[in-house]
Amino acid sequence: MPHNIYNWAFRPLFHMLMVNNLLFVVATPFEIAPLHTWLEESTKKVADNIYNMKGLTITILVTGVGTFNMSFQCGKLFGSGYKPQLAVNAGLAGSFDTALELTTVVNVYKDTFADVGVYEKDGSFTSIFDLELIKPDVIPFKQGWLENDSHLASFLPNKTAITVNATSGDEARIKVLKDKYNADLESMEGASFAHACQMSSIPYLQIRVLSNYVEPRNRMNWKIDQSIARLNEVLIHMVQAYAAP
Repeated sequence: MPHNIYNWAFRPLFHMLMVNNLLFVVATPFEIAPLHTWLEESTKKVADNIYNMKGLTITILVTGVGTFNMSFQCGKLFGSGYKPQLAVNAGLAGSFDTALELTTVVNVYKDTFADVGVYEKDGSFTSIFDLELIKPDVIPFKQGWLENDSHLASFLPNKTAITVNATSGDEARIKVLKDKYNADLESMEGASFAHACQMSSIPYLQIRVLSNYVEPRNRMNWKIDQSIARLNEVLIHMVQAYAAP
């Protein structure tokens, strides 16, 4: 059973935002497999990847890995006229901060596209905002970042993230990104999701679990299974909280 720490923590959510249509967006099905299994066993299945629990409709969208898949699938869904009252991007992330314990679940309140631009001769990185190809405050960006001022996940640690097209696995690239953005974690889809939600005026959360440190690539140090289990505890309690009478 999910740990009780999340059960009481989610209760205020239901009163802050009345939700009867909840969307979970994930890059891969394995990141949300425990939630999917729980929904199959504990709720009424309406259609493929759509469930109902006490009047709460829960939809799962699996986009595929990467910014392009996330952008396309969210754009396609939101462009169809479907508008959830809350969209939640859930998934694994790498942590730049080795002081953070792996398997920690966090709320990403600030994200950006970190590798869209130019790598210079000296190895530094110049973003599209630095190049003035896009103004840093053009909607929905704020100084080149996508910020989510929602307090719906205030019980989780608030962290910043960058979104990259290739995860960082060598010292030189890691140093460039750390120096440039000073972010807590990285993923391959978060900013695309945030951008789609903000452009579509959809309330959203990006909930990530730290499965590995951003270091020279070594999968032996990763905690994938434990991280997925911990993440899905939070997601299941989110459903329970919103479905509560």
